[in-house]
Amino acid sequence: MSTLIRRTHIPLLALVFVFTTVYYFYNRHNTLFDPSSYTTQPPDPKDQRVHWQPQPDKYPVKEYIKLPTGKAEQIPNVQSKPPTETEEQKNIRIKRMAERRCS
Repeated sequence: MSTLIRRTHIPLLALVFVFTTVYYFYNRHNTLFDPSSYTTQPPDPKDQRVHWQPQPDKYPVKEYIKLPTGKAEQIPNVQSKPPTETEEQKNIRIKRMAERRCS
């Protein structure tokens, strides 16, 4: 009986959340599309231009660093080259690898 109650907790909580959310969004005063809530006049729908206003910089750049010019330097290799392997060493390695896979 206790597992049955626990199994119903999650769907029940989800259902309560959904109903609460729907109730909130349908019964609140919608100020987004209410023309009386505008503090200024809404933009003219015939005017398709975007009216951007420059905003002051919060953290203005004090000085600029010049970009490097000329040819870039060669980056050194980090990984070393693998050692050369003779045919006998290769056969031993493959044999050991096959033994590990079979066991």
